[in-house]
Amino acid sequence: MVDTTSEEPNKHQIAPLIVEGRFRFKRLSEAHLLAEFLAEVCPNPRLAIMGITEILVNAVEHGNLGISFEEKSKLQLEAHWLEEIDRRLSLPEHINQFVEVELTRTETEIRIKVTDQGNGFNWQQYQSTTPNNNLLSTHGRGIMMAKNLAFQRLEYAGKGNEVTCIISLKD
Repeated sequence: MVDTTSEEPNKHQIAPLIVEGRFRFKRLSEAHLLAEFLAEVCPNPRLAIMGITEILVNAVEHGNLGISFEEKSKLQLEAHWLEEIDRRLSLPEHINQFVEVELTRTETEIRIKVTDQGNGFNWQQYQSTTPNNNLLSTHGRGIMMAKNLAFQRLEYAGKGNEVTCIISLKD
């Protein structure tokens, strides 16, 4: 059947049609754009975008670029955080790195698997819903926020450079 309406479809109408997709990105700007797009596939895009953004940004900053919590604190305090990210992205050891994202949508859930090319981290310490002592910090709460606001579960694999974010499509 041919749709004869003259109205052009927009991203809000197209995104829910996605069943699976695979994406690669390197930069924070790309992470933000991809998070916005992927959130449109989710039942509550406003909550989903916060969690997806946190996970994608972490994959670039802490995963691929190896910026520690302490380094990020100092860089933000000195207002050099974005400059340092750009600098590291241009280094030979990082120039070919990317983050890979795989989205799978079934009748019951959306799975967003994010894999960076970094060394991983001790993800077990972030499994508690009780925040560590970073409540007043400008960062360090991303995983907790993502887990509590956007996803039913976060499943880390191996050394911590791969996480699957699960959003239930059930009531």
